[in-house]
Amino acid sequence: MSSSASPATRYARVSPLTAKSVLPTFISGTGRFSTRLKRLLSGDTRSSVTEVDRMAGERSLPVGAGVTKREAEVLDLLSQRLSNGAIAAKLVISERTVESHVSSLLRKLGGTNRRQLTELAGRNDKSEGANLPRRSSVRFIGRGPEVQSLVDSLAETQTQGFRVALVVGEPGVGKTRLTDEFARVAKDDKGATVLAARAFALGSTTAMATWVDALESHLRSLDAAQLRRLCGPWLRDVVALVPRISELVGGHPAELPSQRQAVETLGHVLRRLASSSPVLVVLDDAHLADGSSWNALERLARDLADSPVLVVLTARPPELNDVALARDVLARLGDEVVVQRVAVPPLEAAQVEELARALVGPDGVGDSLVDWIMARSWGNPLYAIGLLRALVDEGADLSAPSLHALPEGLSERIRSRLARLDRSAAALLELLAVFGRAATAAEIVWTSDLLLPDLIAPLEALIDAGLVIERDRHGRDLTYDVTHPMVSQAVYHGTTGVRRRVYHRSIAKHLRATGRLAESSSHLARGADLGDAEAVDALQSALQEAGRLGAYPEAHAILGALANVLPPRDERWLRAFDALSDEAQWILDHRGDVDAEPCIRAMQAMDALLAGGGDLVRRGIVKLRLASLYSYGIGDTERAASVAADALSLFEVSGDKARALLAKIELAAHHNVVGDLRGLENAAALLLDEAEEIGDPLLLMHVTGWLALGRSFSGEFAEANQLFRRSTQIATENDESFHRTWSQSIHATNLTMQGDVNGALALVRQVEQEGARLGESIFHECASIPHWAAGQFAESLKHVESAVNWHQGRLAKRRGFALPFGAMAAAELGDPDTAQRLLRIARSLYRDANFVVHRDLTVWAESVAAGLDGDLQTALQHAMRASDALLQVRCRAYAGPALAEVAEIAADVGDPDAFLAAMNAFERLAAQLDDAPFNRGLALLVKSCAPQIGDAERLTAAAAGADLFIELGYDSYAGRASCRMGVALANLGESGRSEDAFAQAERLFVQCGAVVRAARAAELSRSCLR
Repeated sequence: MSSSASPATRYARVSPLTAKSVLPTFISGTGRFSTRLKRLLSGDTRSSVTEVDRMAGERSLPVGAGVTKREAEVLDLLSQRLSNGAIAAKLVISERTVESHVSSLLRKLGGTNRRQLTELAGRNDKSEGANLPRRSSVRFIGRGPEVQSLVDSLAETQTQGFRVALVVGEPGVGKTRLTDEFARVAKDDKGATVLAARAFALGSTTAMATWVDALESHLRSLDAAQLRRLCGPWLRDVVALVPRISELVGGHPAELPSQRQAVETLGHVLRRLASSSPVLVVLDDAHLADGSSWNALERLARDLADSPVLVVLTARPPELNDVALARDVLARLGDEVVVQRVAVPPLEAAQVEELARALVGPDGVGDSLVDWIMARSWGNPLYAIGLLRALVDEGADLSAPSLHALPEGLSERIRSRLARLDRSAAALLELLAVFGRAATAAEIVWTSDLLLPDLIAPLEALIDAGLVIERDRHGRDLTYDVTHPMVSQAVYHGTTGVRRRVYHRSIAKHLRATGRLAESSSHLARGADLGDAEAVDALQSALQEAGRLGAYPEAHAILGALANVLPPRDERWLRAFDALSDEAQWILDHRGDVDAEPCIRAMQAMDALLAGGGDLVRRGIVKLRLASLYSYGIGDTERAASVAADALSLFEVSGDKARALLAKIELAAHHNVVGDLRGLENAAALLLDEAEEIGDPLLLMHVTGWLALGRSFSGEFAEANQLFRRSTQIATENDESFHRTWSQSIHATNLTMQGDVNGALALVRQVEQEGARLGESIFHECASIPHWAAGQFAESLKHVESAVNWHQGRLAKRRGFALPFGAMAAAELGDPDTAQRLLRIARSLYRDANFVVHRDLTVWAESVAAGLDGDLQTALQHAMRASDALLQVRCRAYAGPALAEVAEIAADVGDPDAFLAAMNAFERLAAQLDDAPFNRGLALLVKSCAPQIGDAERLTAAAAGADLFIELGYDSYAGRASCRMGVALANLGESGRSEDAFAQAERLFVQCGAVVRAARAAELSRSCLR
């Protein structure tokens, strides 16, 4: 992005308006544009964007002055104590417009609430109000506070080091224009070095694409001497990372670096840049960035912690929320560095008025036009500009605006604009939309088969129409991009399928020729015919590169794309098999649990080609991959077990003991999937000696991990702790970050259910600080459990929402065990809607079959939600059903709190039989558990509800339970025991102590955010002490 674009240029960039209707003629004239491209033809590649900005700076855009007439009318009606609805009816405008006027008045007059405006209106008549001065404003309309906030963050890097600013807002609200203005200020006024790039969707399989583009944008502005001075001994690594600068320093690019080397190289360059001036890195559309770019951000934040570097990310909240890795990285960074969130809100009515005056001139802008635009655009600048352009195009009366045939959405508006373009301009716009990112003039020439002079007319037409923006990358490359992602999307989907294919293939051919295999493969997969040789070769190369880099998500995506290009019986599937990594953890980590169907098709094709052949090992590997995808990907456990057994037979016949053990481990994992927890324990225990004998550390790591999980479920907590620690140690020694996170995360749940919730929370914090592939693993799911048990319900729910959104709403069955804890946390927080939403997701996941014990945990959560909602009979039924199911499969770790739920509810509804059954079951359970303080506390809680004993004995149990829970850190359970204390004390006539016990309960519940229980404790206290 250009950091020097003027406000007028920025408005043209996002607008369907022609440039001539927005910009002064000395800027928008086609002669000047032609001169720029002619300079490029003659070897002078410096664009005139800088010159345009200089000339635009000589003129300031007109701004409004004072309170408008309509705002004065609103102020007057406020003095009459009228509601927004009454004001809207009197002025014949919408309530939303009234709200916008009120907000604008508060801003202009320095008020903070409506009452102050009402008092002010009572002291001033309309004329006085109309002449009140407004606060000063920067010429970038409506974004002064946001720009200043970013300027402050840049200044703070000088003393506080690395910072991140996240600029968020809805599509079209002006995030890019805001960061352009800030980048200009940072460069011109603050002396910062600015690096900028925009992420794009088709770069999702390109490692660190966004960072590389940003770095390249700066490096290509330097000469050879400057490059050598900046890079120093890292020059060769920098050239390998940014191959296109090799032409500046001579030589040829080295082999692509690994991700770790790439981040180190990038960090070195940024550190050198920051040694002389603050560095600003602007990454636009960060929600589209590849996963490795997000990982790089996190690493750089640690490596450059003391350097004056500000990274500004722009993103749309919904899309960003769907990118679980982005959420994880930002959440962790928030604990280590300052992450500032800058929300870009819609424009207020007064700001839309300023915008209208800037675009159509001051004479045609009145209250009626502003009200009309506000009612339809809701302050979105992109929609507001589109509406204004439509009015101008149709010659509408701006004092009484109306449109007879205006499409409601921007996409429809863009399609109507495309109809006015000639074929060459429309084709060029389609090509740019298919690129999905800014394209250089050279790339356009290469992919469009046009000579550069032939591009002048269509590019001028597109820029004048406000559909394309030209950027100057430090005078070396002119780039052209569709003005806004929404426009690009509308154009892309409006292009016929045949034309899209042609564009994708042409772009892919160019990218492959320039060595950008991963990006090329994305285009080829979307534009190739079935069986296309070029597409298949590119995808296989990208697959091999992903395997070499250990980039599992990218490899998974590329394999799925290959399934859409390569026919099932094609022999080239065997080459694809050879391109895949055969490391054991790529099977046993079970990361192919979402969008598994395309990968299953790919593996089935390989399996069919290998069937009956003599290469038993290859056949077994394919079947084992299939087994993993069947079980964890689509939940087809029967087929998974069958295929895994076939793989085992093939490995045993081949004499490959290590891979035979690999198949046995997958079969052991199958016991876990189907809820056969005893089978999981027995199978893993038998495999432990075999793994020790073979001596493969990674296989031993997995066997140990599965045995630890089985022991944890069964309540053998002490042994499980030892096994988890051993599994984690092996993972650490072998640099297996994914499994280390997996092992530590589940270890935290084991500590929680044992009774060491503080140790569990400490382990969770440790994993978060290490930040090793949290989202890919099941960290968030596991982290929700200790937070729930400790009564940190808001934090528990936060982790659950992260787990839900990790795969953009398509939650895998294995990840669903977080849902019950999120639902219980939401219910405790007094948010039944969220609780029911999470429960609906869980029920849909496990409607057909259980997965481990996730359906049983869901039923338990339904009990808690129903109980907090006041439906105790339903709550009791669900709690009994859940506890019975958990005991049946020997899931003793979670059966204890479910039985405690039964006991409490049964006591409250007066069902002695249900209580006695629960108490007896709990006593049998407690006898089977060793070293389990949490269950000791639960046993005391259960006893405090017992109807068959006296109040004194119930009081003793409740007091001991409350003290133990407080000591252990289970605050919500301590509150529940304190409530039982209050009841027993009240029955014993000790009202003072009873009141203290209830007060303690209420305080603990409030501390947890458990608003429902807090309210009930207060009410119970009042009823007991009457």
